[in-house]
This record gives sequence, structure tokens and C-alpha cells, in this order.
Amino acid sequence: MAHESLEEAISKLASTPEVIREVFARLDAGKLRSKPNSSLFSPLEDMWHLRDIEAEGYLTRIKRILAEDMPVLEDLDGDRMAVDRRYNELELAPAIAGFVGARAESLALLKGLPTEAWLRSAYFANRVIDLRTLIDMMVDHDQGHLSSIEGVYVTSIAA
Repeated sequence: MAHESLEEAISKLASTPEVIREVFARLDAGKLRSKPNSSLFSPLEDMWHLRDIEAEGYLTRIKRILAEDMPVLEDLDGDRMAVDRRYNELELAPAIAGFVGARAESLALLKGLPTEAWLRSAYFANRVIDLRTLIDMMVDHDQGHLSSIEGVYVTSIAA
């Protein structure tokens, strides 16, 4: 179910790259690779996760929902990706640039879609979703990881 209007959701998705830049500009550089605990991502890992899930997850899912009838969408294992790709050993700038580029592609696909396109469906994570639901998932995903990154930032200010 939609948490907000479609226009508000798209606006949030469009503003996320700027919010990310602002958050990382304020982040204590010494906290970039710090993990609040072993089960959570560091801010750098959060950023690479956002990049990879946008590029390989959401962008691909949008394309497939728009092009195919009832595609079965892959549910990516973000934790496994972080370990396999060694996110915490990578640099920040390429993650941000990659996210910004992939998000721009996602938004370009969504711009000006007719009403019926938002009702196109797919199988994802053992259920049927439509494109509108996927947009809500993207907003929630962004907000969760931004909160995680900002949590490290707030902790670093208090320390």
C-alpha cells in the first residue's frame, strides 16, 4: 500500500542523491568505515549497498516490470554482496557516483508513465507486487539506509 502520493514518493527518490551528498559531507571521515556493531553496515558499506541495489536491483526490476508480463524478479542478498565485494575496502566517491547515475536512469524510466503502467505486476520475494509498490519499497530502502548512516553521524557528534 502506498505510504504517500506517487508524486511525493518520486520526489523523495529524486532528492535522495542530494541528501546522500549532504550526509556524507557532514560525516566524520573517521567514522566512514566504522560499524556500530558487527551485524550492521558501516556508512561506506551502506553507500555501496545503496549503489548496487539501485543499479542491479531496482533499475533492473523497473525495466523488467515495464517490458515483461509478470516477470519473476531477483531478490538480491545485500549482506552477501557486502562481504563478497568487500565494500568496506572500497572508496566512497565511486559508490555515490554510481548510485546517482543509476537513480537518474530509474527516474528517467518512471517519468511520464501512463496510469496503467503503475499497475504492471511482477513476482518478487514470494508475492505479487506492482510498479507502484516497488516505488514504495525504494523509498523505504533509501530511508532505512540514510537513517543508518545518519545514526553513525549522530553518534560521532556525541562522542
